Amino acid sequence: MNDYKSIQFEVVDAVATLTLNRPEFDNVLTAEMGNEIQQSMQEVAGDTRIRAVILTGAGRSFCIGREVSEGISPRSGDVADFAQEGFDTLASVRASRVPVVVAVNGIAAGTGFSLALCGDLLLAALSASFVQLPEQFGMEPNLESGSLFRAVGRPGSLAMLKTDEPVAAEKALRWGLINECLEDGELQTRAREWAQALAQGPTRALVMTRQLVDEGTVNSFEEQFRRELQTNRELRASYDGKEGVQAFLEKRSAQFSGE
Repeated sequence: MNDYKSIQFEVVDAVATLTLNRPEFDNVLTAEMGNEIQQSMQEVAGDTRIRAVILTGAGRSFCIGREVSEGISPRSGDVADFAQEGFDTLASVRASRVPVVVAVNGIAAGTGFSLALCGDLLLAALSASFVQLPEQFGMEPNLESGSLFRAVGRPGSLAMLKTDEPVAAEKALRWGLINECLEDGELQTRAREWAQALAQGPTRALVMTRQLVDEGTVNSFEEQFRRELQTNRELRASYDGKEGVQAFLEKRSAQFSGE
């Protein structure tokens, strides 16, 4: 296991917890932290014992965004490189081999908000809030506007992208932006309950469901039907697919392996 400096990463009972760990800086996302997030997700990809991930932040904030000073330079190409680094970090979570439960414990702003949107389930404490930073430096800063649009629609997306007004957790729940809003002291316990339940499930089916939902926003009716048919064929041939059918026939609880 890697010796991380900007995050904490631990595995307990098939659940990995990835904690952004620069609380004194409100977990601002630096290049080092981004690289460590990617490395930790590579650990998840290579360890079949891990069946779910919790992503959260230490201290009073989840993540207030990227360290902007790392991306401000007059040199040609730096902005594109900066954006690519951010995308690589988000994509590593979005493409997780296992389900990801995000527990937002405070402010999630800018790329920190985008990072939260990359999970499968999004839980938030009552004290949490979400904000997409308005345009700065003549550039559009959001890295996950597509996910934001799918979550809250066009009016909500434009409102968040054009202003710096935070969306409180209770409002985020009404918008359908998050799955649950909890008392601050209950957040981590509830996130672990979700993660442990998902860790007992058919991992491949859970992840493929995520992929189908994402693809369904752009596929035609027929394209989506064909993808779902193909996916179901693959899953029926898997160990967990066979176990699920057998358990149903035998009227017992399935014992999924994640394969």
